[in-house]
Amino acid sequence: LGPAGSIPVQPEPGPSDTPTLPPAPPSTAGQTQTVTRTITPTATGTYRVLRGQWGRWGDAADVYQGSNGDSGQLWGLATYGDSITSAGFVSITSGTLTLAQATHTGLSGAWTATVQGSSSVPSGGAPSFAGSTFTIGMPGRSVAGTRSAAIPGVLLEELRTGAKRSLGLVGAPYGVTLGLGRHGEAWVLSLTGEVPR
Repeated sequence: LGPAGSIPVQPEPGPSDTPTLPPAPPSTAGQTQTVTRTITPTATGTYRVLRGQWGRWGDAADVYQGSNGDSGQLWGLATYGDSITSAGFVSITSGTLTLAQATHTGLSGAWTATVQGSSSVPSGGAPSFAGSTFTIGMPGRSVAGTRSAAIPGVLLEELRTGAKRSLGLVGAPYGVTLGLGRHGEAWVLSLTGEVPR
């Protein structure tokens, strides 16, 4: 027979030309929820650089900044221990810090509080300040009340992971904020973020 009577040859089966895609990752939708949590300090105080000691200027619990008279540089600190890391945040999207103006001492005019994070407080040693700073305008001792400001994102992440466990005052102008037990909102953090359901 000629070509017209040839038996057609079927092609051998082979791998598909369509690429095989990896399975989609499991959905994380609904596994977290947004919460806002209030974090209060576990301790507050002021380190007097000149003396190399804590609690050697003014009220031991109040948080000072700058220098006045023979005080030398003062570094106030509020520490939060494990309160932030144990809050369970997988991310923190925003946060604010509230300071309470001291009216029993300090200068009468307005001043700027400069806040920075500290990784730890060695026993009896100086705070280990490092990283980004932010400021809060304070009214001075003639005006009672609180002032708040947003915490920068980089510092929020450091607080979340425990790289920073304290916040303190590192600025030059002399000023005083109330510490733990002196005002209900003294050095209080309000943190908003995602936690597991």
